[in-house]
Amino acid sequence: SEHPKIPWAGGAFLLFLAAGLSAWRAHGLQEILSVESLARFDSALEQQITGAVGLLCCGILGTQVNSNWIAWGTGLFGLGTALFCGDVYLRAFQPHAALHSAPLGGLFLIMGWGAVAWSALAGKWSRHPDSNWG
Repeated sequence: SEHPKIPWAGGAFLLFLAAGLSAWRAHGLQEILSVESLARFDSALEQQITGAVGLLCCGILGTQVNSNWIAWGTGLFGLGTALFCGDVYLRAFQPHAALHSAPLGGLFLIMGWGAVAWSALAGKWSRHPDSNWG
């Protein structure tokens, strides 16, 4: 699987963007967007954070488990976040414009969590000599 710096950097960057978008949401978007559009924006922001956490999990798990599913999870979280959030953010600002990629992006996010779970269950764990685990 890939070096953990890729999912760590990706997750941290998505959280960096989420912090900025959250501040913008709290201090300016109420005057620009309708209530419905704010709800869309909030949904995209929540899924962006979820995707970021998924990427960070892949980075952490990748230091302990040898499994190709971690690389799959990293890709699924990255692509899922881009497809879902890109479409929903766009519709928050342009309600009649849509990429129609949110359903596929959401599916990829779900599959990313499945890949993380499978890598944890089926992957080969490294065992530190001081570990208390089995």
